[in-house]
Amino acid sequence: MKNLTMTSRRLTQTLLLMTAAVLFAGCASQPRSQAYMLNETLGGHRVNDEASNDDHQKGSPVVKHGILVAGSAAGGTAGLGLTGLSYEGLTASLITAALDIVTPKTYEKTWIVGRIPVTDAENPYELHAEIFDSYDQATRQTLDQWGLEYEAFALKEPLKRNPDVDIGEIFEAKLYLINAPEANCTFRTDDTGRQNSNCAVVVRAGGLETGIAPMGHAHAGQEVWRIDSGEYHNVRFLMDEAQLPTMELHKSISEKLPEWAFMFMPDSPNYLVVNNEGKAKGYPYFLRSGEELHFVTPEKAQ
Repeated sequence: MKNLTMTSRRLTQTLLLMTAAVLFAGCASQPRSQAYMLNETLGGHRVNDEASNDDHQKGSPVVKHGILVAGSAAGGTAGLGLTGLSYEGLTASLITAALDIVTPKTYEKTWIVGRIPVTDAENPYELHAEIFDSYDQATRQTLDQWGLEYEAFALKEPLKRNPDVDIGEIFEAKLYLINAPEANCTFRTDDTGRQNSNCAVVVRAGGLETGIAPMGHAHAGQEVWRIDSGEYHNVRFLMDEAQLPTMELHKSISEKLPEWAFMFMPDSPNYLVVNNEGKAKGYPYFLRSGEELHFVTPEKAQ
């Protein structure tokens, strides 16, 4: 099938990743967390392990901006510290949301990574469609579960479930406008009469690449589809002068995703991951099936 054979560049990258994985696995004096290894082998920029999450909080950019730490004994009213921060701008237009989803991912954002075994009978285009549908279904079920009113829109770019498009370039996306007055999210009508809101969630699946799963992975040595941080796979909330409990919402979405899907949660004032009381954790982490994986140095090599 067209463009499914790994290029020499991809093969070289895969061999380098395998070598690095072996070196890490053999370095018992420097055990790494599962979150660190996952991030390192799936194209992420470096997030170092710390001895504890308390150590992460000491240097947290979110804490420095005045966000209270979830579970801390600090006093204050719900949502303290949220006012006056620089939020991701949302001008309540589908155009703005469409531009936002092509912004390269960094540790200021949230994204999804994982590996899926390659099978001979598998159609990669059908697989990509299934991946997007799993993201979309998990998001819609979560919005329904939380009783949030919403309107769904397919973004204006063409949906590419098309075998003539390179599998690395394929993408699909959907936008949900949210009405939640208690979080200051409200439906609005613009000058053209279109429905808008100052709160939305974008669901996106964009691209697949093949690789070899590294040592220590459940599929070590097997050819897999790599969904790494260089692809555009994410479920991301956009808000302007509003704040939904993104911590709980992401957890709920993660609980409904396939087991291979790991969702990165940043520690950043540019993408606030906060609970119902407006408090953040003060450290980055991954979610898998709703469970947290922390960047904390293991007590001993696993």
